[in-house]
Amino acid sequence: MIQPVLFASLMVVIPVLLCLGVVVVIIIKAQKGKFEVKMTQPSFTTGEDVTGTVSLKTGSEISAERAVVMLVGMYEERRRKARSTVGYDDTAEEEWDSYTDEAFRHEEDLAVELPIPKGFKGDIDFAFPAPRPEQVTVRTNVGGVLQGLDIREGELPGAGFAMLTWTLEVHLVGSDLEPVSKVVPITLA
Repeated sequence: MIQPVLFASLMVVIPVLLCLGVVVVIIIKAQKGKFEVKMTQPSFTTGEDVTGTVSLKTGSEISAERAVVMLVGMYEERRRKARSTVGYDDTAEEEWDSYTDEAFRHEEDLAVELPIPKGFKGDIDFAFPAPRPEQVTVRTNVGGVLQGLDIREGELPGAGFAMLTWTLEVHLVGSDLEPVSKVVPITLA
């Protein structure tokens, strides 16, 4: 006689636990929020505006000192080390010398009320001019300075390559949210 009572009580308890689980998941998702960046076009050229939108949805108040969007240009140059030993491995990472330098940085504050209130949901637009060649400067690892269109990209003489990578980053400075970043192709013209 105990089995039917146990079975009946389980039939009541299991749906209640499932409903509680669904409610907990909904509450957790609502508190988590959303933070992402979307660009208006896939790439930009000198003379155009770098434009996009930061989508923000909060489940709780976000204390931040500053909301900032920045464009950073990083130059990287990799050259093959001189062959000095037998058993040279073309694919080994230690066979390459790497050099990086920040070539450009632009920061702008986002137009959003700080601290960001609980339940905020919206898109924050941003726009600023793409860099001009004279604004982009690279200090080379041998002490030289390259500017604008003189910056080498692609294959380098002596088995190496160079690239200029543009990254758009959005930070809520002073908050616990991780910054959001996106690689954005920019052509200097």
